[in-house]
Amino acid sequence: MILRVCLTLVIFVTGCSSAFAQIESHTTMYMYNKMFYNPAYTANKEITSIGGYYREQWSSIEGAPKTMGVSFQTAIGSRDVDVKQTGIGITVTNEEIGVEKKQDVFGYYTFRFKIDNGSILSFGFRVGAQLYSANYSTLNPSQVNDPNLMKNVDNASLFNFGIGGFWHSNDYYLGLGIPNLVENYYDKNERTNLRNIKGKQVRGYYLGGGYVFHSGDNVDILPQFLLRYQGDGQYNLPPNADINLSFIVIRRMIFGLTYRTDKSFEALFNLQVSRNINVGYAYDYLVSPLSSYAGGTHEVVLGFDFGRKKEFGYEADRVHYMSLF
Repeated sequence: MILRVCLTLVIFVTGCSSAFAQIESHTTMYMYNKMFYNPAYTANKEITSIGGYYREQWSSIEGAPKTMGVSFQTAIGSRDVDVKQTGIGITVTNEEIGVEKKQDVFGYYTFRFKIDNGSILSFGFRVGAQLYSANYSTLNPSQVNDPNLMKNVDNASLFNFGIGGFWHSNDYYLGLGIPNLVENYYDKNERTNLRNIKGKQVRGYYLGGGYVFHSGDNVDILPQFLLRYQGDGQYNLPPNADINLSFIVIRRMIFGLTYRTDKSFEALFNLQVSRNINVGYAYDYLVSPLSSYAGGTHEVVLGFDFGRKKEFGYEADRVHYMSLF
């Protein structure tokens, strides 16, 4: 019974028995991975950054999603200017969900400029491709000879590109990203057979924002959100949102709690270990009936920053290592 429930969950998540599937992976610590869903965030810190994350979702279910990604980003321009006008980057991700495997590589470019009030507006795009495989023959479905599971997908190469905008100051940010504009068919032959589509990607839209309230010398309060919507008129996933409240202690530690509207709570912690290194951990707990089967979700992040200006991080009365936006 449990095996059948697990298999049903995996098929539901991957969308392999339905006509459409989401493209982007969910992460709990999205605030440290904005580049993955919004190209305009690239090089927003105006330094060189290398980051990575690993996420194991629903740890008690065999075949549940496991995702890892790495990123590199850097601003281009003189160190003497207030705002470096351009940024470049690259991301590499790998995800396994049941019988599915996805690997993608994307390159990024942003153009940034300073507004009169001191805030910064950036526009960016990304371009790359995904390799997608699905080994349906390894499944043991209750319905033998299910036509949706008869044909494997072997390293389908899916080109894509995305766009985004990002606006921020020292105290707030607002961004909109569409990381994958092309709605690819996993099997290109299905373009001419629209009544029997086994696999098609659905475009996603991401709107996020946050504001820092300075409550004292050593503690700041940061509420933030990320709204997700995926749909193409023919198929629409229910919109969902992450609503996060974080406390920033001496600009080196972040304690946060997130409510995800598809019924889960997430606790997260991030530590700026030094001027150059930060680490983070998050734990997700479902509050739906699936919680008795799924187990928790674990996510870790690791980041390295280089090229900070010498004066960065030193104020008279507080440590100031962390770049929030």
